[in-house]
Amino acid sequence: GFDYNHICLDGVSVGVDSLKYKDPELTLNIRSVTAHEQSGLNITSLSGKVYMDSLYLSLQNVNLATPHSTISGGVNMDFDAFDEVHPGKIYAKANASIGRNDLLLFARDYLPKELVSAWPYAPLDANIVAQGNMQRLDISTCNVGIPSVFNASVSGFAAQLTGMDKLRAELKLDATTYNMSIFTAFLDKDTRKMVSIPSGIVAHGDVQVAGPAYDAQMKLSQGGGYAN
Repeated sequence: GFDYNHICLDGVSVGVDSLKYKDPELTLNIRSVTAHEQSGLNITSLSGKVYMDSLYLSLQNVNLATPHSTISGGVNMDFDAFDEVHPGKIYAKANASIGRNDLLLFARDYLPKELVSAWPYAPLDANIVAQGNMQRLDISTCNVGIPSVFNASVSGFAAQLTGMDKLRAELKLDATTYNMSIFTAFLDKDTRKMVSIPSGIVAHGDVQVAGPAYDAQMKLSQGGGYAN
């Protein structure tokens, strides 16, 4: 997996169209970056626009590509967004298609080996738009899915993110399952024989969180049947 403690890049190439610095402002237009990291990450293309001053950071038109994945998006962030009193805000949007090789490069060490072996070769797709801070985060779009496995979307808000005992959230969930066998792959053989997740489950619901208390109102349907 990726070794966060020993990052080593080679074959680094950087192309910059323009660079402007006038204290405290920095503007940078990155045309292209390529690099190879010793753990196996190969950046074939990276571009974007950077603006920064003493209070604010903006990354726009960011496009990152590897042989297996693409990520595009942008971030606007106040540097005081993580302050406990009167924090600023972060706005982020991202579209990503993460290939199996890149996903497991970062996640392999945290997943059961049976799940790693069963993970499909289809990419993990994500589309996310969110804004806020640690006091309140509004999620306008969060769509995640793996073709032929599942699609899920979440919207709503979460507040008081600094501790689970204070966490509050109201979320709307929609999901559809297809072939979910990868999630039973790490069960022991006997349990796996008794567990089957049907294809075509459609779930709609609302989830509310108030500290340690959770409440979910869900409607599940599959074929001609449904459950609440």
